[in-house]
Amino acid sequence: MMTWGGILCLNADRSFPMFTHLPHVLRHGELPPESKQSIPDILTTFGSDVAAAEFFAEGMTGASLGNFNLLARSFPFARYTSLGDLGGSSGCLACCVAAAHPHLTATTYDLAPVHAAAERHVRAQGLEGRVQVVDYDFFSPAAVPGRHDVIALGMVLHDWGLPRKMQLLRKAYAALPPGGALIAIDHLVDCRRAGSPLQLGMSLTMLLEFGAAESAFDYSYEEFCGWVREVGFSSTQLIDLVGTAKAAVAYK
Repeated sequence: MMTWGGILCLNADRSFPMFTHLPHVLRHGELPPESKQSIPDILTTFGSDVAAAEFFAEGMTGASLGNFNLLARSFPFARYTSLGDLGGSSGCLACCVAAAHPHLTATTYDLAPVHAAAERHVRAQGLEGRVQVVDYDFFSPAAVPGRHDVIALGMVLHDWGLPRKMQLLRKAYAALPPGGALIAIDHLVDCRRAGSPLQLGMSLTMLLEFGAAESAFDYSYEEFCGWVREVGFSSTQLIDLVGTAKAAVAYK
């Protein structure tokens, strides 16, 4: 199984080819029709194409493994008993946290095409019985199936425009008990959007992936704090991870 190298393969096969269409997307708000022959639509990929979804999941594992391991050491998971990772892909975050904290159980939630890849990852880490894999669409009307006192959104919030960001934050708030925590892991921008070239480049990637209609964007810690207070969270915390990555935490 690819781990660190998965992001390099994903960039070579998907991200870099998409950027050749950037001028067209900036003018028209979406990839040209001919690009679909070599760059599968991301929503179709996660909806039905198992091989493409697993390839994408491997890329996300490579991009996030260092951050997830550091988060497992930096956040006070000793206070909590159960982690639910929404959009958990291959189950990397759930496994990192469960491996570092033997008292804690974890569930990774994502769409059905990545289920088998997540189960393989859990088995490879020797965490069967402590990390569960559950098929779940986090935009469905259904509440988060399990009971967790920590909910994570790892490289998820930045994928969406503000209405869907708020939908996910409200869903997390509703799922948590008093004292529970939401952890959003992303590459946060500075509040003036003046000194964050990597993060703003990621926003361009989201434009290429989802089109202008979604209006996805990377966000600042200040924006995160405003959103979670609007939803009802009582306090926030910022944890530095690897490079420009951060964990923005909201406590209920």
